[in-house]
Amino acid sequence: MASIPLYENLATRLRGQIRRGVLRPGERMPSLRGLGRQERVSVATAVEAYLQLEREGLVEARERSGYYVRAPTVPAPATRALRLQSRAPQALRNPALLGVLDVLLREDLLPLHVATPALELLPSTAIASATIRAMRRAPQAALDYGSPQGSRDLRVQIAKRYLRAGVDVDPDEIVVTAGAMEAISLALRSVTRSGDVVLLETPTYYGLLQAVAALGLRVIEVPNHAGSGIDVACLRVLLARHAVRAAVLVPNFNNPVGSCSSDADKRAIDQAQEEVWRGKERDASADEEPQRKGGVDGEDSKGHRGHEQGCVQTCPIALPEEREQAASRSGHRDQPSNNPQRCTERHVTTICQVTGAAMTKASSV
Repeated sequence: MASIPLYENLATRLRGQIRRGVLRPGERMPSLRGLGRQERVSVATAVEAYLQLEREGLVEARERSGYYVRAPTVPAPATRALRLQSRAPQALRNPALLGVLDVLLREDLLPLHVATPALELLPSTAIASATIRAMRRAPQAALDYGSPQGSRDLRVQIAKRYLRAGVDVDPDEIVVTAGAMEAISLALRSVTRSGDVVLLETPTYYGLLQAVAALGLRVIEVPNHAGSGIDVACLRVLLARHAVRAAVLVPNFNNPVGSCSSDADKRAIDQAQEEVWRGKERDASADEEPQRKGGVDGEDSKGHRGHEQGCVQTCPIALPEEREQAASRSGHRDQPSNNPQRCTERHVTTICQVTGAAMTKASSV
């Protein structure tokens, strides 16, 4: 049996490092002589290995500079949309998500994946002065834990800011978090449980992927195009095919591509969700009559308890186990719900991240 050439073995090892993210797109590969010394092979063998990887599109040669890892080719939008529509929801198991922040420690790379302003652009002197004044005026309040919901004075100011934007919200309905990601994670925890399906854009912010992976959720992807934003047509198909529990979308200045969806597309996204909700209302109404004719002890002909008709209003800080307790308390056996919006076992939630804030719109239908 013929032995495998040395250059193929070397190419296999390098290929594995590229695919595992050890060698990242744009990173310079070892020089030919350096690779030869490292792997104890001749320069000719190193050349053959690089030529093999170049034929596969994994590396590229730059004149007088050496070989570099190539960025993966992005398929055409139409082709990518069709491919994503045919995918089944998948759990996230990419180990590279765990080491994204490690890139910030590398001085040889510019961290374009993080929207962090340069320190010289921040009013550091004014922030330091404000912090000193706050510590002098209320040292105990500054060092105390305070309310888990956040300072009421701050929540009042946030409510006033929302009011100027045309949104009437009670300060008691506001929860102050340590950042947008904590707010999004809390919102996801309130309407999902492990194994549920969520809709994410592709590409999207890596922090959203980390949050979804930590909660054990399954993902389906909707394309976000650099020139036009969220692919509404693909979104409609995905909502019709899958039992989507939550959608995490960034229609304004998507990270990382910076795209903005048009106002017409935003309205179309809302309309697509409304159509899903109305469809679930019709399904609930169709099931209502058989449930009314239930058997003894509030069970229908299928053995389902009547309290499943009860309606649970989703709260941004409610945890899944708290939702179940609320469902038990609000349910009425063998009695139809008086709420005009019928409830099923599914919630469709849209979470939009806008300028560092997380806004949640949850509906039970």
